Amino acid sequence: MKKTFSMLMTACCLMTAVLFTSCFSPNGHSKHYTPEMMAEHYEMYKQQMEELRNYLHHALKDSCEIEVEFEGDSLRQFYIGNRYGSSNYFYKEARAHQDSMMSVVGLTRQSFNDIQQKLKSMGCIGVRYNQYYPDEIVILFQRNDMGCYRYLIWTYPMTAEEIANAIDFPLHIPYNDYCIFDYDGSMGAFDTGGWNESEKKQFLKKIQQQKK
Repeated sequence: MKKTFSMLMTACCLMTAVLFTSCFSPNGHSKHYTPEMMAEHYEMYKQQMEELRNYLHHALKDSCEIEVEFEGDSLRQFYIGNRYGSSNYFYKEARAHQDSMMSVVGLTRQSFNDIQQKLKSMGCIGVRYNQYYPDEIVILFQRNDMGCYRYLIWTYPMTAEEIANAIDFPLHIPYNDYCIFDYDGSMGAFDTGGWNESEKKQFLKKIQQQKK
């Protein structure tokens, strides 16, 4: 189930990028983050990430999912889904539909603000969570133009096969048994090459050496 989830999450993220790039041009926020930078940030805030997962699990209605992303203090994207369908809005439309969308998935204005503050306190810009899969969460770390760096996190360890599949997948770097670093390239859905191959190999080699 986990292997399916990670691939589905990537597909959903790429679908989101398609929707975004079809309507908007790059906003000029261009910064490359190395796997080492993501690892340092993860180690610093992994407890807060787990607390956010737990918070969302209790805040959302059964079988509901959300993806929310902020640009500074402004709402950039708001996606919701449940067994009856889904909705996805950007910028002004996201703000216009915010209250009605929150009520569908069980969020209040206070809980929505709590999510925003929790993300801000850990230096991240967004989150995707499906209440149907309570042990899994995607944290949006930072954007590079239309691409995005993400943490795919589980509360249970990946199998050796799943780790091997992640190594083979260009968008993924398995950091440990519980976390994958995901990056879809600076142009999002139009640049699915993901991580620089040499950079990825060097980082994976460093991880293996540290385990010895």
